[in-house]
Amino acid sequence: MRKVFLLGTAVLALTAGAQAAFFDNFDSYANQAAFNAVWTPGTAAMTLDTDGSPAPQSSPNTIAQGLDAAAAFRNLGADSVQLRNVDFSFDFYDGGAALGRTYALLESRGSSPTASREEGLNQIIAIGKYNGTATTKYSGRIAIGSINWFNLDAPTSPDRSVGWHTMRIVGDGAPAPTLTFYVDGKIGKQVTLTQAQGDVLMNWVQVGSNLTSATTANFDNVSVTPEPATLGFLALAGLAMLRRRRA
Repeated sequence: MRKVFLLGTAVLALTAGAQAAFFDNFDSYANQAAFNAVWTPGTAAMTLDTDGSPAPQSSPNTIAQGLDAAAAFRNLGADSVQLRNVDFSFDFYDGGAALGRTYALLESRGSSPTASREEGLNQIIAIGKYNGTATTKYSGRIAIGSINWFNLDAPTSPDRSVGWHTMRIVGDGAPAPTLTFYVDGKIGKQVTLTQAQGDVLMNWVQVGSNLTSATTANFDNVSVTPEPATLGFLALAGLAMLRRRRA
């Protein structure tokens, strides 16, 4: 009976741990230097915005990309997630009506979660605003094995507009996964990948495009977790093992 209890506890702990993967609302950084010590600057540093403007999604801090080539990088380490199981989201303040290059992305690089960012690129997924095509919509990207940048132009997908939006990319957990790109909870595009593409480990998060932009943006509440279907599968698998043990 003790073995059954321990197994159930392990399953619950695994599920809870997966839910707690990576999250940063930038509120813990006292100043720009503290932020730069955790998030490596790109060509230019993202600005830690502590003045509450634009009204942040989670007070008091956001990070801002101006018109220069700014970005911030962070290795996910133990919070790295296979692409098929990804749930990547962030709040995004679109600072201008024109097209620009303001977005956040996940990368797969190297052969392990702790590989340096300079190691070989396996994949990039991104969502936000990209000026590569004339569109009234926001854009998504799958860099390898797909159509690279594309418009999130499903019929119900919202148009670009100044203000806060929630961007999200979710995998369905299947061996050959379908990635769904959401803007404000509305489906913008669905793209199905191969099993090999689903295997790659997304181990770097980048906020800001690291490219110049015609418009500005603010970012908040960056989250990378296993998608909910994966957590449900873990829980069901654990219950099945418990039932077999009891039988």
